[in-house]
Order: sequence, then C-alpha cells, then structure tokens
Amino acid sequence: MNLKVLAAFAVLAANGVMAELKLTGAKHKAGVKNPNAICADEFGTGSTVFDWNDLKNGKHSSADVRKIIPYNAYIAVNRGGAAIQNPNWEGKTRCHFFADFGKNSAARPSNFQVFDQVDGISLGSWFYEERVLCHAAPMPAPTGVPTKKPTAAPTKKPTAAPTPAPTGVPTKKPTASPTASPTAKPTPGPTESPTAKPTPGPTESPTAKPTAAPTPAKTGGGASGSSDTGGGASGDPHIKTWDGKKFDFHGGCDLVLLQNSGFTNGLGLTIQIQTKIETWWSCIESAAVKIGEDILEVQGGRIDGGRCWINGVPGEDLESGDEFAFSSKLSVHFHSATALQNHFRIDLGNGNALSIGAFKKFLTVTVAGKTSVAFEGSEGLMGTHPEGLKVARDRKTLMEDPNSFGMEWQVLSNEPMLFHAVEGVQHPTQCAMPAMAEATKKRRLGESAISLEDAEFACGRVTDPEDYDSCVFDVLATNEKDIAGAY
Repeated sequence: MNLKVLAAFAVLAANGVMAELKLTGAKHKAGVKNPNAICADEFGTGSTVFDWNDLKNGKHSSADVRKIIPYNAYIAVNRGGAAIQNPNWEGKTRCHFFADFGKNSAARPSNFQVFDQVDGISLGSWFYEERVLCHAAPMPAPTGVPTKKPTAAPTKKPTAAPTPAPTGVPTKKPTASPTASPTAKPTPGPTESPTAKPTPGPTESPTAKPTAAPTPAKTGGGASGSSDTGGGASGDPHIKTWDGKKFDFHGGCDLVLLQNSGFTNGLGLTIQIQTKIETWWSCIESAAVKIGEDILEVQGGRIDGGRCWINGVPGEDLESGDEFAFSSKLSVHFHSATALQNHFRIDLGNGNALSIGAFKKFLTVTVAGKTSVAFEGSEGLMGTHPEGLKVARDRKTLMEDPNSFGMEWQVLSNEPMLFHAVEGVQHPTQCAMPAMAEATKKRRLGESAISLEDAEFACGRVTDPEDYDSCVFDVLATNEKDIAGAY
C-alpha cells in the first residue's frame, strides 16, 4: 500500500469514517492490472483491495464478508499486501481469491488447494477472471453547520432554512443573491409528446387547453415492444413459465421446454431437456438448444461441470472466456466459474438471452425475454408467451394438472430429437414417474440426513423466494448441500 493511500485512510480513520466493502461490477483477469488500481478506478481515490489478513486478524468479521460475497463465488483479494500467489503456475499467473463454502467442506471442489480458512471461508489461488473485493473509500463526513460559501460537492444534509424565493421577472444577468418574490405566473409545462422540430423558445403564457394525450407505446418489436419476461427449468425439475410461476414435473423422459418456429423471422428456436429419475427425486441431465440448423447440447457431470456437443461433435478444450459461432448470426459465450460449474450463454439480440448452467449433475436453463415480439407463438412447458398459460399441443386446451401437462409435452416420436444419443424413456412410451407417493416423498424429506436448518443456511444467498424454496427442497432431496451452488 503506498503512502498516499495510507494517508487517505489515516484521515478517514481520524474522522471516524470506515471504508465500505464493495465488489467490482466487472471481473478482472489475474495479474493484468494492480488490484488497488482496479478498486481506485471503480470506487475512487483511496479505495484499496481487501486483504485476507484483515479477516484473519479480526478487522473484518466473516459476517461482514458474507454480506457482500455470493455463496460459492470466487472473489479476488490480496494476502499480506500481495495479489499474486504464484507468478508462473502452469504458464499462467495465479492470484489469491477466496470462496465461502460455509461449514460444509464437501462443497469445496477436490482440486481446491486451501492456504487458509476462517469460519468456512477458504483462501486459495486461481488464474481465471474474477470480481475484486475492495475497501471503497467514502467521502469525508459533512460539516456540522452550513458553510458560508457553496461547497465543491453537494452537502450531505439540507441547509438550516430554505433559500429566498425567486424574482418576479427574469433578470438580464444573474443576480448576486436570491431575489425576493416568485414569478407572476408559472412557465408552461413540457408538451406531452416530442415536436416535429425544436421550438424556438417557450410561449409567452400557458396554452388555453392541454396538448393531446401522448400516443401509446408501440408493441411488437424493438425497445418499444419490450417487456421483462422469463422462464426456464432447474433442479428437481422445477419449471418456470413465462409469467414467472413455477410447477414441478418429476417424470423421466425427453421434454419440450420451448419451441417457436417463427423465432427470428423463421430461423426457429427449440429447447429440449432430458430428465432422469434418481431414486425418489429427479433432475435435468441434459439440455439441447436448436436455432436454425445448429444444435448446442450440454450435459451435467457427477464429478465435474459437465460437457457439451456442437452439432453432435464434442466441444473439447474450452477455456473460460471462450466464444464460438452458433447459427448464422449468433455466438455462444462460455464461462467456467469452478471445476464443478460451467455456464453457456447465447445472446439472442435486443436484450434477449438464453443460458444453460451446469453444476455437477444439475442443469439450469434460463430464457430471458426483453422483446415480446421475439417469443410470440412460443409453446411447450414454459407455456404461452407472455401469459404463461399451460396450453396443450392443440393450442386450445388449458391444462391445470402439472403431471398431465408434463406428459403432454414429451418429445414425440415424429419430432426431431436434439440429443446426440438416445437415453431413457422414448415416445410412444410415456414418461417414467417416480414410484414413491407424494406423502412418502414428503416424509423422506423430513428424514433427510441434512437438517432443514442446514439446508436453509446453504441456500441463504438465494434472494428470490420461489428459487429459495426450490433450493431448500433440492438440498434436502439430494442430501447434498453444495447443490445450492446451482442457484
């Protein structure tokens, strides 16, 4: 830490101002830039990278850190003022980071070399791009009384009394001090819609009648046809329809999550998921996306972050940050957060995106729709867009029972199968269902080797209430705390 930074912190400490812990918005590649400079660029002069020794010696508690860092996420830090742990490990620069695995050491990947630990937070090193934890230097505290001259920046508190009222008519030059009375009448308000060309200046007096009401926003494309909708599938399969509502379908078979033949002017979009029954619970084992003539398939793994195929050819030697072409106009972005967690993202344009996340054997498929026209005509387990109605294949019948609806959208024998290999139950045989009755299943959840308290702790960083409930259910069902990392 240089003398200027130390001096800045000394002034702040003398005034009783503590530096706030903040994460950088962007990820930064190990060894490319000094972490202190990264923090200063984002949070201002005097901001510095968090040091592991501050956690070790009690200057910051594990509770302070857990308020900031996501569960299971790798965060870049210093240790004893040093960012780099090994400058040339396997030909790459490895820098310090830590991750919060809680009290469950099984959640930590087997290849995670632990240098130190504090209350379940583990210090290691890696060479991927990660976010940086910073001491964000705050502004000095405001003065106790209003200053006589304007301050260089806005004051933290209002002045003791309001400033005098404005003048009755506009002055030709700025007055030296506020004038005594308000103007005779208000200036006209802005027009409700943009004029064809800029007006020369304000009117002399308000118009007799208000201007016409604003024209309604156009729907059906671009920013004017935008709406925040989204859905997908995750866990012990929890299906989220376009309107954000969830239902569970535990059958084992190939399923149509979404299909839209008109997507992107007829290019077409199909998402299929392959589910597998594991004793008394089930999971999404594989997911495949077809856009145009190209197919991306992702499969989970029991001891790693899974694997992928592009048009039936294994995608090998992918490194975090890689990007490869997909369909005629799109590309796939690959990110590997840990040895157990991979993420594939396809930007569909206009704010729309499709992602597949693999955490061990669990897959999560997410579709984010910012442009409503792009997904008009969609059908499948995610329902109609944007209403999320559970409509049968005849596009008329509404189905309320989740098991019947799930069976309805099994991939048919006369439909293209997107997976590179035939696995499990195939149509015309109906989806296999867990043999255990629902009442017995609930009892088994109560008898899980993991307590409800431990499951809730593992899922503590999941903010969405429905996702939180699903996370707790999956931890109890699988007896694996680290499955919370899939959320």
